[in-house]
Amino acid sequence: MDYKQIVDYLRKLKPDFKVDNSVFDSELRRTIEGITPLMFVLEYDIGYEYQDELIDLLLKQSDFDINFQDNCGKTALMYSIYYSDEYDEEYMDIPMKILSKNGIDVNIQDNQGTTAMMYAISNIFEDEVIEKMLKLGYNVNIKDNVNKTAYDYAEEKGEYDEEILELLKPKPI
Repeated sequence: MDYKQIVDYLRKLKPDFKVDNSVFDSELRRTIEGITPLMFVLEYDIGYEYQDELIDLLLKQSDFDINFQDNCGKTALMYSIYYSDEYDEEYMDIPMKILSKNGIDVNIQDNQGTTAMMYAISNIFEDEVIEKMLKLGYNVNIKDNVNKTAYDYAEEKGEYDEEILELLKPKPI
């Protein structure tokens, strides 16, 4: 599914959906921003009910790399966390859907050294997202470009209980 197909699909679901088609030229978007259709759907505010349905369709496709990084080094998982509305429970399940995709790498760092875990902690995500990333092998010793670990992010936020903090503590190497 490319950008034009996404827009056509949205127009069928939501006839009043208006957008300038030039924004969705897949070659232009890939060249300038390096994003995939999944990243686009995660970033663009189209309303949860449409976004959720499109994400399900895109995740069922087998011809894409779930760990693809945009020009800033961000993955679809990072987009799902970064662009989710932390105050809207509906959006909280989107990262869990992406985490369920085979081959997902939770240790990828963007150009700033930030991981999806660090984004999740910064956005005060539910413990289940954090625990799922840990189960998928998140390396708690990863440091970003300013030498901070996910534990440091959690400690700074002050929103996480001792159990989560203990799970995020860097391990001796």
